[in-house]
Amino acid sequence: MRRCFFIFDYEGDLDEVRRVAELGLVHAVSAAGFQDLTLWSTYKAKGVEEVKHRIDKALMGTTCSVVFIGPRTASLGYVKYAVERSIQRSNGLLGIHIHALKNPIASAGERGPVPYQREAAARFGGQSYPVHDWDSEYFVDWVNQAATDWRNYVRVKPAQPAGAA
Repeated sequence: MRRCFFIFDYEGDLDEVRRVAELGLVHAVSAAGFQDLTLWSTYKAKGVEEVKHRIDKALMGTTCSVVFIGPRTASLGYVKYAVERSIQRSNGLLGIHIHALKNPIASAGERGPVPYQREAAARFGGQSYPVHDWDSEYFVDWVNQAATDWRNYVRVKPAQPAGAA
C-alpha cells in the first residue's frame, strides 16, 4: 500500500478528507492527523515555522502527495509550501476535487481552483500535475500513476543566472 501525504484545508475540508483516509485505499499521512482541529490549531498557534516543520516531517517516507481541492485550498500558504516540498522530494503529485464529497445527498459543494498548477507547469516545461474529481474506484490507480509518471517528466529547469532573460 502506497504511503501518501494528504494536503488539504484543515479548517474547511477535514471531514471530507478524513472520510477518504478512513477508506484505507492508501496509507494516508498529514501534518496534523485526521481526528479533529486540535493539533492543527496548536501548530498554527506556534507559527509558520512549526507548520512547515510538521509538513516536512509528515512528508518523510511518502511517495505521492495528494492535494484535496476545496473552495479555499489554493489560497492557503501552507498548501503552496506543501506542494513545493513535495516537488522537491520528487513525490508524485495528484489533485483531487472534493466538492462532491461535501454532502453526497444534497448538491455538490463549491469546486475550488487548483493550487500551484500554473507554477508547476511553468517549472516543468508546460507539464503540470493531474487533477480529477473524487472517485473511489479510480483513486488508487491515479495515486500509483502519479507516483510513477511524475518522476518521468520532472526535470527541473535550471535557474537562470542573474540578469539573464
